[in-house]
Amino acid sequence: MTTSASYDLIIVGAGMAGSAAAIELGARGHRVLLVDKARFPRDKACGEGLMPAAVDHLARLGVLDALHAAGARPVRGIRYHNRRQARAEADFPSGGAGAPWAGLALRRLVLDDVLIARARAEPTVEVREGFRVTAAEVEGDTVVGVRGRDDDVAGVERRFTAPLTLGADGHLSIFHGQLGIQRQSFRRRRYGVSGHFAGVAGLEDYVEVYLGDEAEAYLAPVGPDTALVALLVEARAMPSFAGRLDSRYEELARCFPALGARLRASRLLPPVSAVGPLGFRVRPLTHNGLMLIGDSAGFIDPVTGEGMSLALKSVAAAVPVIDRAFRQRDFSRRVLAEYETRRRHALRDVRLLTHLVLAMAGRPALADRAIAVLARHRGLFTRLLAVAGGRRSLIQALFAPLA
Repeated sequence: MTTSASYDLIIVGAGMAGSAAAIELGARGHRVLLVDKARFPRDKACGEGLMPAAVDHLARLGVLDALHAAGARPVRGIRYHNRRQARAEADFPSGGAGAPWAGLALRRLVLDDVLIARARAEPTVEVREGFRVTAAEVEGDTVVGVRGRDDDVAGVERRFTAPLTLGADGHLSIFHGQLGIQRQSFRRRRYGVSGHFAGVAGLEDYVEVYLGDEAEAYLAPVGPDTALVALLVEARAMPSFAGRLDSRYEELARCFPALGARLRASRLLPPVSAVGPLGFRVRPLTHNGLMLIGDSAGFIDPVTGEGMSLALKSVAAAVPVIDRAFRQRDFSRRVLAEYETRRRHALRDVRLLTHLVLAMAGRPALADRAIAVLARHRGLFTRLLAVAGGRRSLIQALFAPLA
C-alpha cells in the first residue's frame, strides 16, 4: 500500500543543517516536512565544539537558552600543544551574539535534540523520525519528492511530494548515487574516531588540540569533568582499529604525553564512533527541484574545527535562493545554482585556511614550528581564529603587521 501527501519543501535529514533549514523556512510560512531515519536523541561522531559563526547562527534560530539549559559549556578560544610541549592559545574575537563567550561545547546528541525540538515547534513544520527515504521521486529530469518507509509500520510505502527537496542526509546521501552526483574524496584521506572521558583533569574554557606522531587529538569540555576526545587519523593507520575500535582508540588517546597525563585518572564512556574518510567534494550541489546542504554538499577536513559552522553556513547560503525560487515559482537548476556560488564564497577563506593547516600538519617539524610562532605572536593566532569564524579574510590575517 502507498500513501501520499504534498508540502512546499521536503528536507531529508534532521541533523544540524536539516533542522536549522526547517526552522528558518518554517518561520517564513512554508509547509515543511522534515524526515530522518533516526529517532532523537541520537549520537553522532563529531568534534562537539561550536565556533563563533555557529553560535551566531544558533542565536538567530533562538536556541541558545535551550542549549545552555541542556549543559552547553562556554568556550573562550583554542589552545594548541605541539610535540615539543610548546603551547599556543588565543581567545576568539568578541561578538558571540548573546553567548557569554564566542564559542560553545556540548554533546552532539543534545545539540541535535534541541534543534529538532525547535523545528517541531514551528506550526508549519512536520517532523517524521524513524522514516527511511528509499528513493527520490523523479519526473523527467526533476526531483518532485521522496518515497520511503516508517520503521514501525510494515507494508506501507509513503510518497511525499514538493516543488523543492533539500538533501541534508550526510556524506552518504541517497541523492548522490540516484542522480549521478559526483562525490570525490580529497587525496589525503583521514578518519575521525571520537569518544568521551569522565574524570578529565584540568578542563578549562578552551578547545585543545594535541599534535602527535600517529594522529591529532581534539579535546572539548562538554561537562564539569567530562570531555570529548576526537582523534584525526590518517587512512594508513585505520587497519589498526579493525576489531578493536574502543581499545585502540583509548590506547592512542592516552599516548599523547600531555593529554595522557590528564586522562590518567579518567574512564572511557561508551560508545566510541568512527567516521570517514573526511574531506570530500560534491558536484553539482543542485538539480531541478533539489538542493544539497550540510555534509551532503561536501565536507572540509575538520582540522580547523569548523565542521558544524560550515553546515550552518550552507543553510545561510541556501535560504535566500530558496526565497527567490518561491517568489518566482521556479525551482529549476538555473535558479537554484546561485546557491553554489553563495556557498563557495562563504566557505572560501575557511577552505584556504584548512588546506594551509593540513599542509603543515603533514610535516611534523613545520607544524611544531608553526605552533611555536603562534605562541610568540598571539595576535596572529587571534586573527586566524577570526578567519575560521568568518570575521576576517585569510589575506588580512596573514599580511597584517605582527604585534
